[in-house]
Amino acid sequence: MQQDFEKQAGLQAQQMIEADFVNPPSLTDLANASGISPYQMSRLFYRVNQITIPHYIRKLRTDRAEELLRTTNRAIGQVATEVGYMSISAFCRAFFREKGKLPSDMRRDPSDQLRERRAAALTGGFAA
Repeated sequence: MQQDFEKQAGLQAQQMIEADFVNPPSLTDLANASGISPYQMSRLFYRVNQITIPHYIRKLRTDRAEELLRTTNRAIGQVATEVGYMSISAFCRAFFREKGKLPSDMRRDPSDQLRERRAAALTGGFAA
């Protein structure tokens, strides 16, 4: 019974974070939603999801940022703000920590450009 509660509480917290990872709920809000202490929520979230809450938020943000950098021409600062970072330097540090590349590298990666050109050629489209 305890495992069911833990799993449910961990998944509920995960869903709450995913619903608004740009302005994620506080640890206290997550804990209150399940009726447990913030300390318990932090440990439970890790036990259920195998990732810490801050790391999970950073992963969601950088995954979305990577998608925006690859598919749009938005400025890096605009992408940073859109995914929840208040400063470009904090965004770049988090992005590098998570992806192993700088945000600017996502646009300059020749293997990605080659892959896009090949895909465009196969579909009859034009590559830039």
